[in-house]
Amino acid sequence: MQKKVISYLYNIFTLKHFTRIKLALVLTPVLFFVSCSTKKNTVVNRAYHNLTAHYNGYFNARERVKEGTKTLAASHTDHYDRILDIFKYGTEVKAKAIHPDMDAAIKKSSIVIQRHSMFINGKERCRWIPDNYLLIGKAQFLKHDFWNALETFQYVASTYKDNPKRFEGLIWLMQTQMQLGKMADAEYLLDYLKSEKEFPSRYKALFAAVAADFYLKKDNHPKAIEQLNQAATLTKVRADKIRYTYILAQLYQKTDSNEKAFALYHRVIKMNPDYEMTFNALINRARSFDINSADASQVKNELFKMLKDEKNKEYLDQIYYALSGISMREKDTTQAFNYLKESVAASTSNTNQKGISYLEMGEISFRRLDFRQAQLYYDSAATNIASDYPDYVIIQNKKSNLSRLVKNLNIISRGDSLLALSALTEAEQLSRVNEIVEAEDKEAQRLKEEEAAQKAKEQEEQSNQQFSQFQNQPNREGVTGSTTGSSWYFYNQSAISFGFSEFVKKWGNRKLEDNWRRSSKESMAAFGSPEDEEAQARADSIEAAERALADSIRQLNSEARKKIYFDNIPKTTTQKDETNAQILEAYYNAGIIYKEALAQPKPAADDLEEMMSRYPDNKYKLPAYYNLYRCYLAIPDSNKADYYKNIILTQYEDSEYARIISNPNYFKDAQRKTAIMQVFYENTYRAFLNAQYADVIERKSAADSLFPGSSLSPKFAYLRALSIGYTQPRPQFETALKAVVASYPRDSVSILAKAILAKMQNPTASDSLWNAEKETLPSTQSQATSLYSFMPDVKHNVVIIFSSELPYTNQLKGRLNQFNQRNYGANKLNTSDLTVDGNVYMMVRSFPDHTQSKEYILGLDSDASVFEGMDKSAFTLFPISEQNFNKFIIDKDISKYLDFYRVNYP
Repeated sequence: MQKKVISYLYNIFTLKHFTRIKLALVLTPVLFFVSCSTKKNTVVNRAYHNLTAHYNGYFNARERVKEGTKTLAASHTDHYDRILDIFKYGTEVKAKAIHPDMDAAIKKSSIVIQRHSMFINGKERCRWIPDNYLLIGKAQFLKHDFWNALETFQYVASTYKDNPKRFEGLIWLMQTQMQLGKMADAEYLLDYLKSEKEFPSRYKALFAAVAADFYLKKDNHPKAIEQLNQAATLTKVRADKIRYTYILAQLYQKTDSNEKAFALYHRVIKMNPDYEMTFNALINRARSFDINSADASQVKNELFKMLKDEKNKEYLDQIYYALSGISMREKDTTQAFNYLKESVAASTSNTNQKGISYLEMGEISFRRLDFRQAQLYYDSAATNIASDYPDYVIIQNKKSNLSRLVKNLNIISRGDSLLALSALTEAEQLSRVNEIVEAEDKEAQRLKEEEAAQKAKEQEEQSNQQFSQFQNQPNREGVTGSTTGSSWYFYNQSAISFGFSEFVKKWGNRKLEDNWRRSSKESMAAFGSPEDEEAQARADSIEAAERALADSIRQLNSEARKKIYFDNIPKTTTQKDETNAQILEAYYNAGIIYKEALAQPKPAADDLEEMMSRYPDNKYKLPAYYNLYRCYLAIPDSNKADYYKNIILTQYEDSEYARIISNPNYFKDAQRKTAIMQVFYENTYRAFLNAQYADVIERKSAADSLFPGSSLSPKFAYLRALSIGYTQPRPQFETALKAVVASYPRDSVSILAKAILAKMQNPTASDSLWNAEKETLPSTQSQATSLYSFMPDVKHNVVIIFSSELPYTNQLKGRLNQFNQRNYGANKLNTSDLTVDGNVYMMVRSFPDHTQSKEYILGLDSDASVFEGMDKSAFTLFPISEQNFNKFIIDKDISKYLDFYRVNYP
């Protein structure tokens, strides 16, 4: 019977007039009656299951996935102010729209696998089963269900090793790893696939595009260009070819290969894409053209025509921005600046473009060394640019550094104004104050009338007029803090300034709060050491109070303001000395900001030399000489560099600065010493774990001699205190813990020591870290075990604890958000903080299980940018399940939880 059926099938297969569908209609009933077994590897069984697996389920599931892919791509938002995404996978929120289609596809493919898989003798005999698994993985991926997609693609790659489909599975696996931030795993796959000699040619276009995406995420633009060129050449999909070509043009433009960028933008325009891409290709082509080429005048004329085209009304800001780019390439910065002003004025809804134009104005001002003006434009850029903009952190940092610089410059100019007034007679001082108050009153009245007139106009016209007025207003000497003119500062720039009301009008009625200029306060990453940051935090707090005071003073009548202004003039020698001390501090701070934060050695040198000229025997004399030496090396000016170098080597030969200059390997030697210290600490810690407490105490004393004042000193002290707790009576243990808290109040060991002291002072029958009868430090393992539950497979969070006395909260939160965006963009991690009992509890949530939360901590540890400029030893990090955290935040005993964690989590 089976032989007759096979003969019949052979005759049908040889009929060329049969289409596949007709063939399926004939074969299906025949094969159904012959056999449906998935356990027998016969020709008939294979033919039946291949046919039905393909046309019954896979075909319909594939169509669902195709439709879902189109829907997701259509919902994807392209941001043309940055390099476009290579793939249009949308966001997790937008992906919810295709969940029904993807779920249906997963169900259909799952049924196909269940009914038609012929896995016999370690090999799949039904050719469409791997395709169905791949389809399930793709559906999960498009849903943004990346963890399940990861498992599916791993299954395909490991199960079907002899099937070419495994290569497609590996490519999708690589994409999934990238979405999950597993860049190291993705790079391993990338290298593996590159070296595979049997790699099928039909997957080369997809692989090249995914590889380009990987290199883009790693900011390796040359490699991305190389792979994207291959993808654009190999792909047969027109839409993909256009997109890849546009992104290539963007990359060439970003790497200053403007000739290639111009040609590729031109090619994109000729490909006739949608209007948005055509428009942006025209704009970017204009900004990358060669001013000496024959196309130069044509490009400019195109832009002028676009300005007049009604359909470009909402794009005027971008057209003016493109014109400014042309002017910049023509070295006409004045015209470029004017076009940027037009761009800002035309930006009514595209705040990101407004921010980018402000940014360009800030850069022009910065290159002109007009740092006050640059600060204002950077401030506005940081306020308008979205937090997901690629250079957002850099912009925020530069704005912050410029703000700090201007603040110090204002202290200098304000101090000089006050000292100049202090040299006048009392009658002259009163006369000057009267002039200032009268000028303020007139200005306030003028602004009031102007504001009333502007209210009658349309909002767009009002915004444009306000900007124009700001740009064209005369430069008042009070704004620069000059010692002459109509105004001067009593507090700071944002306090009793001559044009406070006008400032509000130009820059917005911003709430009086800390860091009021910031659009995303938590995303700031300040420049400087922890000491600098602590000082800056105090300064910000003082500045906020002064702004509030200034706002109150501004509301006072003329006579009251006159009295306040007059009273703030330094009259006694002590008051004048205090003002001079503030000026000295500001000079030094400004010099360091110029040199370190803004990479401007010439202004830094000028500033520091002015400081040394005015205050020759100041407390910053030696570091000022060293920084002047470094500035003149960078300028370069070898004569001046040698001058300051010789001062340090002859007058301060025993200083660390002299050792740094004399020994080029000074820092390498210091690093070797640090490595030795680390090994010494690890051995001390092992001794503690092995209950060699006397040895720990002895090694701590040795560490004090070998590594005085090192970053590990707090850890040595804490181990010593614990060792005393195990070997000596309670009073000595308590004294040792208090010494840790007093000596290292900002280190994480202080938190642990405080927790133990709190339990010792408030012991309970069921919960105590100190057993008074035994006079020893007992293990808390049994208590922790009874309080916490071991649940490694439930959702976990990562907790970071540090002292609230440290000024790290906003900075760390901002850096964590940036780290999450770079590496865990698809996970939508949330960062929050809570201050309890003098400690900050910062939480990143949530992860599917303990393993992934632990991987996150390892990722933080390997990323130097997260804790840069901070004392890393001040932080305690650990994973914790949500259920255990609810118990932990009530108990607040860090050592108890860490004991539980060490015992239960390997």
